[in-house]
Amino acid sequence: MSYRPVEKVLNEILDELIDAYLPSERLEVDRGRIGTELLSAHDLAAEVWLGLKELKEVESEVKKGLGELSGLATEVRQILKNRLEMPDAQNNEQSPSAQRPLPVKEPVPDQATPATTTGIERVLVVDDEEPMREIISSMLSAAGYNTRQASSGMEALALLNSAGEFHLIFSGLMKPELDGIALLERSKERYPDMPFIVVTGGHDMSVALGLIRSGAFDYLLKPFEREQLLVMVRRALEHRRIKLENRAYQSNIESLVTSRTEQLRNSMSNMEHSYDITLEVLADALDSKYAAFGHSKRATAFTIAIAHAMGLSRDKIRVIARGAFLHHIGRLAIPDNVLLKPGPLNYEETRIMREHCLSGYHLLKKIPFQAEAAEIVYAHQENFDGTGYPRGLKGEDIPLGARIFSIANTFNAITSDRPYRAAQSISVAREEIKRFSGTQFDPNIVRIFLQMSDTLLRDLSAEVDSYIYRHGDFSEVSTQKHEASKTPRHKVSH
Repeated sequence: MSYRPVEKVLNEILDELIDAYLPSERLEVDRGRIGTELLSAHDLAAEVWLGLKELKEVESEVKKGLGELSGLATEVRQILKNRLEMPDAQNNEQSPSAQRPLPVKEPVPDQATPATTTGIERVLVVDDEEPMREIISSMLSAAGYNTRQASSGMEALALLNSAGEFHLIFSGLMKPELDGIALLERSKERYPDMPFIVVTGGHDMSVALGLIRSGAFDYLLKPFEREQLLVMVRRALEHRRIKLENRAYQSNIESLVTSRTEQLRNSMSNMEHSYDITLEVLADALDSKYAAFGHSKRATAFTIAIAHAMGLSRDKIRVIARGAFLHHIGRLAIPDNVLLKPGPLNYEETRIMREHCLSGYHLLKKIPFQAEAAEIVYAHQENFDGTGYPRGLKGEDIPLGARIFSIANTFNAITSDRPYRAAQSISVAREEIKRFSGTQFDPNIVRIFLQMSDTLLRDLSAEVDSYIYRHGDFSEVSTQKHEASKTPRHKVSH
């Protein structure tokens, strides 16, 4: 290694500094002094280079010594194996003292040895240098770990395929066939929770750090001591355990959340159903009191039919149906002397009657699941041209459900018997609704309604009437309607 180019560069830098900062009379003196110091620095660099060369030779000797130790460990392991496999007959020929097994010296516990070793932690040691594999395997086996060896990346992959997941992998960088980088990627694809420790020399540090960025747990720098190895093993296995426990905990939490969500959904559905039944009873009671039993059910059925013809979603239709069915719920707050008055209403009574929209809204908005239905109840007497009540809403400011219900409710009112008149035909109802298109009714919804067949509307009406007769007692209702027909009552609305 030559230092002349470095010296040349330093001389150029010194020339620039001297010319810039030193007076001309001191130029030669300081140049000589600095040149002398530069030569001293050159000599020091040469000594450092020689020292590094000697360290390289020492490293080579250490590796050679490690190889010899590995061979010695292999021989000792083979001797112990042969001794354990010695036939019983040969043991019986020995003296009584020889028959007793030699005492095995227990390892002295220290900070590097696991406090409890179950013998089930499986470690795969991969390296193309057999001495290094033997050293790592010997240290791990003595600490109670179950080890397997592979001399290449391909052999390691074959072991992973045949023997399943290991708790930990030690791997050198290797070059033939499949190197450590490729082995890391392939093993992580199949076993993402298996820690991967890179065993490397000092000159491979940049590669080792790149492996860590790619998912390796840590690196073990050669040469290393037994304590370093075992501490790293414990850390890696603890890291793996925590990851698995966290994943299991997360899975349990997700399952628990799913279960609780389903229970909550069922509870809410049951509660929703209970509210619907309760409100249905109230609406039926109100219809009965108003001598129009089944009115709310028929109006709701026609509302659903129109909404379906418009292509609305099932959830949207369900909300609109609730609002339609409960459109008269606010009449519970209207005094009987106004609600059941047989003749026309005066100004004050009309004002009180019109309050049923607001009263129904305040009643429903407090109930879960009925917020959107409450808006329909609030606006079911609004007109498309803004002449309705209670707020005088106009056009699309009126909720869609209320615009649909307005047509359905009018159709039901015209085609049903009322105390003050008999039911009229479907064609009459169609003409009435068509006449008020754009004023009382949304013209777009009117167009869709007029396209619905008479057969559909007639069958739907008959089906609702059949349902009402199957689920109610009409003897008293029919009597009420007959008695009421003798004295004409006021028309509240369609």
